[in-house]
Amino acid sequence: MQVKNNKIILTEKQEHLLFVKYLRLHNILFHHSANEMRIQNKENVKWNMIRVNMGMSAGFPDFIIFMKGYLLCIEMKRLYGVPSALSIVQRDWIENLNKYDYILAGWCKGYDDAVNVIEYGKFENYKYNTKLICEVMNEK
Repeated sequence: MQVKNNKIILTEKQEHLLFVKYLRLHNILFHHSANEMRIQNKENVKWNMIRVNMGMSAGFPDFIIFMKGYLLCIEMKRLYGVPSALSIVQRDWIENLNKYDYILAGWCKGYDDAVNVIEYGKFENYKYNTKLICEVMNEK
């Protein structure tokens, strides 16, 4: 964690850890898909290929959250620091997941943004997040 211009700068990992604490504190059932692991040594590259062969998909959202009546899929990016834009495969996953009536998928910029999606039921101000959930979102 860094402080710059009176702002706390968190890494994407730190943003994820805060969000996981929030989900657990509120007893919200979820799964984190650990696709972000960049593995360099020979043994780990081999393990990564095994995971791909077992079905791990590039670009799949970071979090699958089980809400009442639907699944919420969140790709999380860090709020400050080096920009982390959505990749083409992440955009494709989000667009394809949103074709299902029971899935709300999108991306969030940081922990606070992700919590707002849980609490208010929509992704805010992002080009690739156009789907909204009705009142059922407020029922946790």
